[in-house]
Amino acid sequence: MHKKRGVYYEGTRAEDGTPVVTKHVEDDTLVLPPRTDLGRFSGDGLDWGEFNGPSAQLALALCADVLGDEHAVAVCQKFKLSVVVRFPPAGFRITAKSIDEWARQLDETNQVPLMPRKGIVLKKARPPHGEAERPEGAQ
Repeated sequence: MHKKRGVYYEGTRAEDGTPVVTKHVEDDTLVLPPRTDLGRFSGDGLDWGEFNGPSAQLALALCADVLGDEHAVAVCQKFKLSVVVRFPPAGFRITAKSIDEWARQLDETNQVPLMPRKGIVLKKARPPHGEAERPEGAQ
Protein backbone atom coordinates (compact mmCIF):
# COMPACT_ATOMS: atom_id res chain seq x y z
CA MET A 1 0.00 0.00 0.00
CA HIS A 2 1.08 3.57 -0.62
CA LYS A 3 2.62 5.18 2.44
CA LYS A 4 3.29 8.80 1.43
CA ARG A 5 0.76 11.38 2.49
CA GLY A 6 -0.16 14.10 0.07
CA VAL A 7 0.47 12.03 -3.08
CA TYR A 8 -2.04 12.71 -5.81
CA TYR A 9 -2.54 12.07 -9.51
CA GLU A 10 -3.84 14.60 -11.98
CA GLY A 11 -5.26 14.16 -15.44
CA THR A 12 -5.28 17.18 -17.71
CA ARG A 13 -5.42 17.80 -21.43
CA ALA A 14 -2.85 19.61 -23.52
CA GLU A 15 -4.12 22.35 -25.83
CA ASP A 16 -4.48 19.79 -28.63
CA GLY A 17 -6.61 17.55 -26.37
CA THR A 18 -3.90 14.97 -25.67
CA PRO A 19 -4.35 13.44 -22.19
CA VAL A 20 -1.53 14.01 -19.70
CA VAL A 21 -1.45 12.14 -16.37
CA THR A 22 1.00 13.20 -13.69
CA LYS A 23 1.91 12.04 -10.20
CA HIS A 24 2.57 14.72 -7.58
CA VAL A 25 4.77 13.89 -4.60
CA GLU A 26 5.70 16.82 -2.39
CA ASP A 27 7.44 19.24 -4.79
CA ASP A 28 7.98 16.71 -7.60
CA THR A 29 5.76 16.19 -10.62
CA LEU A 30 6.31 13.01 -12.61
CA VAL A 31 4.59 11.60 -15.69
CA LEU A 32 2.67 8.45 -14.70
CA PRO A 33 3.97 5.46 -16.71
CA PRO A 34 1.25 3.36 -18.40
CA ARG A 35 2.62 0.07 -16.96
CA THR A 36 2.21 -1.90 -20.18
CA ASP A 37 4.63 -4.40 -18.63
CA LEU A 38 1.70 -5.56 -16.43
CA GLY A 39 -0.97 -5.51 -19.13
CA ARG A 40 -1.57 -3.90 -22.48
CA PHE A 41 -5.13 -2.61 -22.79
CA SER A 42 -4.21 0.21 -25.15
CA GLY A 43 -1.53 1.21 -27.59
CA ASP A 44 -2.91 4.75 -27.40
CA GLY A 45 -1.70 5.66 -23.92
CA LEU A 46 -3.82 6.72 -20.96
CA ASP A 47 -7.23 8.39 -20.96
CA TRP A 48 -10.38 8.54 -18.85
CA GLY A 49 -14.11 9.01 -18.97
CA GLU A 50 -14.94 6.23 -21.44
CA PHE A 51 -15.32 2.46 -21.50
CA ASN A 52 -12.20 1.84 -23.58
CA GLY A 53 -8.63 0.55 -23.55
CA PRO A 54 -6.95 3.84 -22.59
CA SER A 55 -9.23 4.09 -19.51
CA ALA A 56 -8.28 0.52 -18.54
CA GLN A 57 -4.61 1.39 -19.01
CA LEU A 58 -5.02 4.40 -16.70
CA ALA A 59 -6.77 2.24 -14.09
CA LEU A 60 -3.90 -0.25 -14.21
CA ALA A 61 -1.27 2.50 -13.95
CA LEU A 62 -2.94 4.20 -10.98
CA CYS A 63 -3.60 0.96 -9.14
CA ALA A 64 -0.06 -0.34 -9.73
CA ASP A 65 1.47 2.85 -8.39
CA VAL A 66 -0.62 2.79 -5.23
CA LEU A 67 -1.43 -0.87 -4.58
CA GLY A 68 1.49 -2.75 -6.13
CA ASP A 69 1.68 -4.80 -9.30
CA GLU A 70 -0.14 -8.00 -8.30
CA HIS A 71 -3.03 -6.25 -6.59
CA ALA A 72 -3.35 -3.80 -9.48
CA VAL A 73 -3.72 -6.55 -12.06
CA ALA A 74 -6.45 -8.16 -9.93
CA VAL A 75 -8.56 -5.01 -9.43
CA CYS A 76 -7.83 -2.63 -12.32
CA GLN A 77 -10.91 -3.46 -14.41
CA LYS A 78 -13.19 -2.93 -11.40
CA PHE A 79 -11.41 0.36 -10.66
CA LYS A 80 -11.89 1.41 -14.27
CA LEU A 81 -15.63 0.70 -14.15
CA SER A 82 -16.34 2.32 -10.80
CA VAL A 83 -13.91 5.27 -10.89
CA VAL A 84 -11.95 6.03 -14.08
CA VAL A 85 -14.89 6.01 -16.50
CA ARG A 86 -16.63 8.56 -14.24
CA PHE A 87 -13.85 11.14 -14.56
CA PRO A 88 -15.07 14.02 -16.77
CA PRO A 89 -13.25 14.57 -20.07
CA ALA A 90 -11.79 17.87 -18.84
CA GLY A 91 -9.72 16.18 -16.16
CA PHE A 92 -9.44 14.90 -12.62
CA ARG A 93 -7.35 14.82 -9.47
CA ILE A 94 -7.34 11.77 -7.19
CA THR A 95 -5.28 11.07 -4.08
CA ALA A 96 -3.30 7.91 -3.48
CA LYS A 97 -5.16 7.64 -0.19
CA SER A 98 -8.57 7.50 -1.90
CA ILE A 99 -7.36 4.76 -4.27
CA ASP A 100 -6.03 2.80 -1.30
CA GLU A 101 -9.33 3.22 0.58
CA TRP A 102 -11.30 2.12 -2.51
CA ALA A 103 -9.21 -1.07 -2.73
CA ARG A 104 -9.53 -1.73 1.00
CA GLN A 105 -13.31 -1.45 0.78
CA LEU A 106 -13.35 -3.84 -2.20
CA ASP A 107 -11.20 -6.37 -0.32
CA GLU A 108 -13.28 -6.15 2.86
CA THR A 109 -16.76 -6.35 1.31
CA ASN A 110 -16.08 -8.15 -1.98
CA GLN A 111 -18.38 -5.54 -3.55
CA VAL A 112 -17.15 -2.92 -6.01
CA PRO A 113 -17.27 0.46 -4.26
CA LEU A 114 -18.50 3.52 -6.08
CA MET A 115 -16.16 6.38 -6.80
CA PRO A 116 -14.83 7.70 -3.49
CA ARG A 117 -16.36 11.00 -2.38
CA LYS A 118 -13.19 12.26 -0.72
CA GLY A 119 -9.84 12.76 -2.39
CA ILE A 120 -11.16 13.43 -5.91
CA VAL A 121 -11.54 16.69 -7.79
CA LEU A 122 -13.46 16.59 -11.05
CA LYS A 123 -12.53 19.38 -13.42
CA LYS A 124 -14.92 21.44 -15.50
CA ALA A 125 -14.39 21.77 -19.21
CA ARG A 126 -12.33 24.75 -20.28
CA PRO A 127 -13.67 26.99 -23.02
CA PRO A 128 -12.13 26.37 -26.45
CA HIS A 129 -8.72 27.98 -26.95
CA GLY A 130 -9.04 31.72 -27.45
CA GLU A 131 -12.56 32.04 -25.97
CA ALA A 132 -13.16 33.63 -22.60
CA GLU A 133 -15.24 31.77 -20.05
CA ARG A 134 -18.72 33.27 -19.74
CA PRO A 135 -20.57 33.68 -16.47
CA GLU A 136 -23.64 31.47 -16.03
CA GLY A 137 -26.68 32.92 -17.79
CA ALA A 138 -24.63 35.16 -20.11
CA GLN A 139 -25.24 34.88 -23.85
